[in-house]
Amino acid sequence: MTHYYPNRGWMGLLGMWAVLFWMVSLPAFADQETDQLLKKGEAAQQKGQYRKALEFYQKAAERDPQSPIVHQALGGAYKEVGDYKKAVQELKKAVELNPSDPEIYMQLGILYEVQEDWDSAIQAFDKAREIDAKLEQAYEHLASAYIKKRMYSKTIETYKAALSKGMDGPFIHYQLASTYFEMEDMDKALKELDKVLKFSPSFFMAHFQKGVILKRMGEREEAKKEFEQAVQLNPELAIGFYELGNVYAMMERDEEALQSYQKAATLNPYTANVNTKIAEIYNRQNRYDEAIRFLKKALGTDNGQFMIYFQLANAYQNKGMRKEAIEAYQQVLQVFPVFFSAHYNMGIVLSEEGQYSEAVEKFEQTLKLNPNFSMAIYQIGKMYLRMGNRKEAKRRLEEYLSRAPEGEAAVDAKQALARL
Repeated sequence: MTHYYPNRGWMGLLGMWAVLFWMVSLPAFADQETDQLLKKGEAAQQKGQYRKALEFYQKAAERDPQSPIVHQALGGAYKEVGDYKKAVQELKKAVELNPSDPEIYMQLGILYEVQEDWDSAIQAFDKAREIDAKLEQAYEHLASAYIKKRMYSKTIETYKAALSKGMDGPFIHYQLASTYFEMEDMDKALKELDKVLKFSPSFFMAHFQKGVILKRMGEREEAKKEFEQAVQLNPELAIGFYELGNVYAMMERDEEALQSYQKAATLNPYTANVNTKIAEIYNRQNRYDEAIRFLKKALGTDNGQFMIYFQLANAYQNKGMRKEAIEAYQQVLQVFPVFFSAHYNMGIVLSEEGQYSEAVEKFEQTLKLNPNFSMAIYQIGKMYLRMGNRKEAKRRLEEYLSRAPEGEAAVDAKQALARL
């Protein structure tokens, strides 16, 4: 399942806020030399000179090992140089020296986040929230950690606790909607998104997410309206134009779908598999040159390379470019050798090229991978006819009719047998 929502955050500046935890504002110290060492370390850290900062903080720790501020600073510096083990050790020392400071627990939780130690992160953020029930960032990080653990009920409980503390606003309801979406509770997700839009009608991602849900529920017209609103509010939202194109395609409004997809591709060619979607429409319209052009673009931008090669091979085949089709099918089978449809289609192209024995090999491979694909038996019979092997042709055509007496090629098979 694909979920669409921005990085979980209530203020847009949350990432910056997290960094600021490491840039501690230093109080005045009785020991002026310790104070100066910390300030020098902070200045070096602001310049990105983390190892130099570490040296200043280590000297400060030697002078004042009982200062929680010093250990906080050391923890931040160790984090920046990638020594997470020592960073945790220093922050734990800071906690021991000042167990009532929620910011230290927040720093520790963020450090655990970096290491994807979600259980420890949850403990740290929960402790920060326990100390300061009004600390919004603690609720945000705690809920995000619960999401990583797929503990959805705990996530919802955390956001509702934030609401009970007066931290109401569109971002909390948006996060609740995203959580309900992950739980596949679409009705509750829609209710939360409606609350978001009541707070902030111009919240374009709420319109977008609402469109995703409505599209999934089969409410195409309503989904279209939400996507249109999203891209109107944010004309740079490539994924919005992409999803709008998907709705138009579902409604069989190909030209409008093409316009939306092409807009998405112009804004960001890496948007989902937009180039492939454009090519699919051109293929349906028998506009194979355009389809081939966009499939070649898709090879550099989209995921699922073997399926792109498969569609490219189909387009070449439909256009009568047999050699190119064979090369494309070979690319498919290099990546996914058990794709029986590619073997079958390649057999058809080889037969059109007059390579009958090679075509038989491909049809036999198709049957090996899918014994129920009776059309491959019919094709083998036809190849033996063309090669003049009447005995083997008769055997395979009879086998086809025994397997599929009312099959799509039954009439042709009977006529061929009558001539033998």
